Amino acid sequence: MERVLDVYMRPYDEQNPVLCFDEQPCFLIGDKLAPVPMEPGKVARQDDEYERFGSAVVLLAVEPLTGRRFVKVCARRTAEEYTEFMQELEWAYPQAARITLIQDNLNTLSTRQFFEGLKSCV
Repeated sequence: MERVLDVYMRPYDEQNPVLCFDEQPCFLIGDKLAPVPMEPGKVARQDDEYERFGSAVVLLAVEPLTGRRFVKVCARRTAEEYTEFMQELEWAYPQAARITLIQDNLNTLSTRQFFEGLKSCV
C-alpha cells in the first residue's frame, strides 16, 4: 500500500501521467409507479418498488492531479471492453512516454487476452 501512496505523491509529469482505474457493475432500474409530487405541507412520495432493465458496467479512469476523467458504460465486463478502454486511454495521452495505471486486482482477463485484444484495436 505504501508503494501506491508513493505513486500518488509524485509531482505532475506530462510525460508520465498517473491514472486510477476502477470498474463498477450497476443495475438499470426504473420506477414501477409514478412518484407523487409534493403538495403544500406534504413531502414528495416515491414508491420503493422498481423495474429492472438489465445491468451495465461503468469503466472509469481518473487522473487525480488534473481531475481529468474518462468514463465508458458497457453492457458487460469483458476482456475486450477492458482492452479497448485501455487503448482509448493511451490515445488520450499521445505525449506520454509511459502511463502509470493504478487499479485493483481485476480478474477479467489474462495478460495473453489483453495483448491479443490490443492487436485487434490497432
